[in-house]
Amino acid sequence: MSDRDDERMLSLFRGELDAEALDALLDDAERDPAVARRLADWQTLAGLAVDEHVEATRESAFAAFHARLGQAEAAQSSQAAQTARPDKAASDGVDGSATKRRGLSETPEARRGPRNGGGLGRLLARCRRWLVGEGGGLRPALTTFAAAVVLAQAGVIGWMLHDRDLAQGGASVVYRGGGNPCEQAVVSLAPGATVDGLMQWLGLHNATMLGPDENGRFTLIASDPAALRALLADPQASALVASRQTAPATCAAGH
Repeated sequence: MSDRDDERMLSLFRGELDAEALDALLDDAERDPAVARRLADWQTLAGLAVDEHVEATRESAFAAFHARLGQAEAAQSSQAAQTARPDKAASDGVDGSATKRRGLSETPEARRGPRNGGGLGRLLARCRRWLVGEGGGLRPALTTFAAAVVLAQAGVIGWMLHDRDLAQGGASVVYRGGGNPCEQAVVSLAPGATVDGLMQWLGLHNATMLGPDENGRFTLIASDPAALRALLADPQASALVASRQTAPATCAAGH
């Protein structure tokens, strides 16, 4: 493998290869086992780069996330028990959040094997520099995927569904990302939802997912209302989505 081949691999990773160049690379991989092995190495490198960034930001991300949960929980406790002292309700919410946060921090995580050294190590560094955009955030194409990975690794999806009920009390729906609200659906994920299952389901319908919001819900975004209906009617949806927020009245006729 030459430096030029590695440049092609990096261009593939960045999404910069046109159709002709991509076909040429795949043809080379079919003819040359060394190129095929290098492609497999780059798949591993991409996973390592994403995992490394997610792990580095996991603690701060969850601290902010649980702080928001604690604030929402304290506000609801205060409304539900007006006779209780406000400082006690707020304390209960914060203590509960802190307890959950300690539990999550102790959750064991699967670790990848030793990193490749030498040339592959240098290539991983290049992948990492490209993957992480300015300001330390993942590039937009990977933001949804990385968020889903963080949630799955910490086991927080099932916890949000079963131990917290912050969606009660007539909370309003905030449609994120702009666009037509009839192309969006706010959902709670099923306890058995996995990253692989979600990515396969969303990819099949060319849809995206944003979230979670302060109530632990996610926003599905399709290309048009018909595509959203097809997404939710897919048999896979029943295993991935536990509930859906009521659609706007203006969209009722189409659902």
